[in-house]
Amino acid sequence: MDLKTIIQEFLQRPKDELGDRSTYIGASDLACERKGCLEKLIPSPKSFETLLRFKRGDLVESIVKEALDHNGIKHVCQLEAVHPQKPHLKAHLDFTFGNQTEMGVLECKSVSFIPEEPYDGWEKQLYYQMGILALNHRQKKIKGAVIALDLQTGDVSIFNGYKHSPLMFKELEASADRIWQALQNQNPDSLNTNKSPLCAYCHFRSDCPAFFVDDSKVVDLGPIQQDVNQYLDAKLMEKEGKSLSFQAKARIEQFLGEYTAGKAGETIIKVSARQKETLDFNAFKSAHPDLFEEFKKTTSYTVLSVS
Repeated sequence: MDLKTIIQEFLQRPKDELGDRSTYIGASDLACERKGCLEKLIPSPKSFETLLRFKRGDLVESIVKEALDHNGIKHVCQLEAVHPQKPHLKAHLDFTFGNQTEMGVLECKSVSFIPEEPYDGWEKQLYYQMGILALNHRQKKIKGAVIALDLQTGDVSIFNGYKHSPLMFKELEASADRIWQALQNQNPDSLNTNKSPLCAYCHFRSDCPAFFVDDSKVVDLGPIQQDVNQYLDAKLMEKEGKSLSFQAKARIEQFLGEYTAGKAGETIIKVSARQKETLDFNAFKSAHPDLFEEFKKTTSYTVLSVS
């Protein structure tokens, strides 16, 4: 057995504190009703990359826990909150804090980059957690926050100031009930979908009505419109930058004339003549087709065409 397989089998171990997730509707199921139901009806094996992302989330939680312990801040990890009247509605809270008058919920997120605003799914998860907690602690004020940490860059953001909203929880409770009913009927067709950047990681997008434009096979990139805009802006700047640098280079060389070095402030610019050898592929292929086939190297790459 190779090492990657050993690691993958280790990462596939279920988290005991979450129990059998097919027997209840949890906070993470609400990001998209259709996906939440299908993951219970048709559980699919997670890819190695997905399992690593999950483990990265565990690492963020452990970092936060060690920091809280080091500073003597009292908390409860992975508190299971259960709806008093609907035992099939549950939430597992990453960190819970409390005193005589209020309780706080902290949800941890591991990300590849920090979003400017918390994702809609994060907020749904937090409001659902606070709502179930409020049902079990009616005399206390319930508040919450989300901490997002990028382990690669070390960036961290805390989205704070959330308070329990009975209206928000009522909508999320109804959503959880719809998922539960569809799960019992084994029919997710009537469930709502939610477009978000997390669609990139969904195993059920091939026939998702929200993933494509006008029922075609053209993917709706609306959830990542910001990335599309950033790509277009960057390509435009790249094109303009090449043109500007070419023009500036010509003017600098013209100004230097027969001289080979100049200084502007602290910047020193030198001009030097160089040569490089290139291979005329068409001529070589025509003259030596057998050698060309023997030594040619083919590489694959992707191109984004914008229209």
